[in-house]
Amino acid sequence: MPVASEDELWEWVTPLPQGHELYAAAAGNGVTVAVGGGGTVITSTDGIEWRTNHTGAGYRLSDVVWGDGIFVAVGGEVGFEFSPGLGVILTSSDGLNWRERHREDYLTLEAVVWTGTQFVAVGIGDRILLSSDGLVWSEVQLEESESIWDLAWNETVIVAIGRDSFFGGTPSFFTSEDGEEWQEFPFGRDYAPSSIAASGGRFVAVGSQSDALVSDDGFAWTVAPYESSAEFEIVVGEENRFLAIGRDVVGTSPDGYAWVVEINSTESRVNGAAWLGDGYLAVGEDGFMMSSPDGSVWTQFSEKAFDHAGTWEIDELAMGGSTIVGVGAGIITGRHGTEWSWQSAPGDVNPVSVIWTGSAFWGAGSDGILMSIDGVHWAQMLLDYDLRLFDIVSNRSLFVAVGRESKWVDDNIVTRDVVVTSPNGHDWHYMYFDFDGNLFTVGWTGSHFVVAGSGPQYLTSTNGMDWQQHTQPEDLELRDMAWNGDRLVAVGSRQEYGGVIYSTFGSLEWTESLLPGAPVRAFRDVTWTGTHFVAVSRRSGDVIFTSTDGISWSSETTGTGVGPVSVVGDARSLYITGRGLQIIRRTKSLADPPSPRRPGRRVEAVGDKVGVAPSIPR
Repeated sequence: MPVASEDELWEWVTPLPQGHELYAAAAGNGVTVAVGGGGTVITSTDGIEWRTNHTGAGYRLSDVVWGDGIFVAVGGEVGFEFSPGLGVILTSSDGLNWRERHREDYLTLEAVVWTGTQFVAVGIGDRILLSSDGLVWSEVQLEESESIWDLAWNETVIVAIGRDSFFGGTPSFFTSEDGEEWQEFPFGRDYAPSSIAASGGRFVAVGSQSDALVSDDGFAWTVAPYESSAEFEIVVGEENRFLAIGRDVVGTSPDGYAWVVEINSTESRVNGAAWLGDGYLAVGEDGFMMSSPDGSVWTQFSEKAFDHAGTWEIDELAMGGSTIVGVGAGIITGRHGTEWSWQSAPGDVNPVSVIWTGSAFWGAGSDGILMSIDGVHWAQMLLDYDLRLFDIVSNRSLFVAVGRESKWVDDNIVTRDVVVTSPNGHDWHYMYFDFDGNLFTVGWTGSHFVVAGSGPQYLTSTNGMDWQQHTQPEDLELRDMAWNGDRLVAVGSRQEYGGVIYSTFGSLEWTESLLPGAPVRAFRDVTWTGTHFVAVSRRSGDVIFTSTDGISWSSETTGTGVGPVSVVGDARSLYITGRGLQIIRRTKSLADPPSPRRPGRRVEAVGDKVGVAPSIPR
């Protein structure tokens, strides 16, 4: 069930069909559309094969509806302290090609409905938007700012639900017969319903663990109790029938009053659901999707490669042959890019850095160092509860890891920068430095170990024992390095410049690269694939930077909306990790023609992340 990106160069590995949060779905003209975070839109004509379509909008798309031959999707960004942000409206006639039709400041759009004559969009703000065709929109000014979360139309009246202000406020409902004139009423209850639907002229609103609210006119509401272990959070109406979904529960009702509640355990939370004409589709976090013909029997068709809950990130990747290892708050292992497994880190070590030395994987992190021959079975090589290591490298004769040590001394915590070394991975030697800042990365150039991070200094050594201190710009923070045998590349950020990439050849004279496109906020990871350097910044959208020589860089957008955290690859494939356990893969090699290299001595590089830190360019 793969989902290809728009240019079909990138595809999701896990989750499938994709991993962005989904909030709503709709069907029309033989196409099913689901929308979500990062401007995500996925489409299908058969419910089996799905395709991502890059909308160009990096906002959360919270709702979508089909009406008058067009899809209309609404969303936006949340403002400061949950106040309104930017609201956007997108349209598409086929679900594949989307165009932004309207944007509104200080109005984060949450929901949209088609009444048969007009689209009505509501959200957090002091306006309601109307359009007869989805293309041109007008606004209705409200007396005060409201938090409106959902709305429904019962062929006679529109009812919206929410609260009467941004901050807390009274649970309220809002009614209108034409979308122009609105009335506001308090529910008279302590809770505000989270979802509303209409069917057969009747409204049902849910959001309580013990009851639903039912109304035939949108004004007078009756309490409809139900017995459930969790509250209904979403309600859908279709053909004189209602479906409600909560955390691991599903309820069905023919009239909104009498409910049959069943346990339906799901691996992810459901955010939205829709009746598609021949069945239900429910969507949720991490790209979760399930369908049902009747609301009772459900089939999940989204897939995760890892049986693990949570949103921790894969901090770093390493590749050894056909095996890929990623580390974070646990360890993932993939073979041939398809067979993946997750395990908690053994013992008490939580690795954040990993390398492949040619014969084994080595991971370093909080409390020590681990080693594995196959990426699955791990052994502790160093256990020290006072250590927090950020990076590790090897030149086949010596391991070097860097980080910080924190110890209690005379009822005070004393923190020092530390470099730990070992000739064999068993016996470790500690060296301490009192620097302003952190030592984040270590590299081997073929002749020198180099240790760098934040602050005005970095270290070099030919043997890992005797270290020389050098200066660098005080506002420079280096997070990773890579070495291709001829050239060194270091990535990081400077406070006034954002993301920076330095490169050098044959010496420690460094050149800062001029990067294409918009400024990058901060680079965190760089690797050498055998043909290309690849640098990523998770805070600058779904963009990667590539270079054959480490000097001239080009950028490409993956089209997946994934902000990359770490990257690894070889001449044939490239893997990128994102938030949580997201992995995407480039389906074609980085085939740019190699740039001419200056002659130089080639030194075999060992480890996934190697290199040196830049000095002040002279």
